Amino acid sequence: MKKIVVKDWIYVNTDDNGSRFVLGTKGCNPLVCLGVNPHTATPHKLDKTVGIVEKIALNNSFDSFIMLNIYPQRAIKTKYIDSCINEELHEINIEHIKKIFNKKAYTILAAWGTSIEKKTYLKDCLKEIVKVISESNQNHIWKALKKGDNLTKEGHPFHPSRGVSSKSPLVPFCLEEYAYIQ
Repeated sequence: MKKIVVKDWIYVNTDDNGSRFVLGTKGCNPLVCLGVNPHTATPHKLDKTVGIVEKIALNNSFDSFIMLNIYPQRAIKTKYIDSCINEELHEINIEHIKKIFNKKAYTILAAWGTSIEKKTYLKDCLKEIVKVISESNQNHIWKALKKGDNLTKEGHPFHPSRGVSSKSPLVPFCLEEYAYIQ
């Protein structure tokens, strides 16, 4: 099985490891994945989702990956994250996202699935992230995982660990048509 050869990790988290802002590998052509919230992955110990993201990156000709999230609080399930947004945590997340997207143009995998519906504030967090990305003056390309009509029955891009093959090709994802950011 192919694996990304890692020379350097990108890893930004809180001191108590209760939140993670960035996890990835350095490379010339990374796939940037935007999920909902981080689970347990750390460098050298990827969880199921990040392991699949690594494989998706390799199978789609990327040499590395960067995992970002709409909300940075770690939890095994989205229902366990803050019931109300922690504004300070959200602002730190936005600052890290700005740093990434102001550097160069990336291919971004929209990969939050239906988990975005678990907390009402996640929609607003996503809107702000999309705004930050669009204001970066880079020509980022949004993609989703190919499965059926490419969206869940609720209209969201598929989460990588929810019945989508890591060999799935990436297909265009049209933010302008995505109802959750309207």
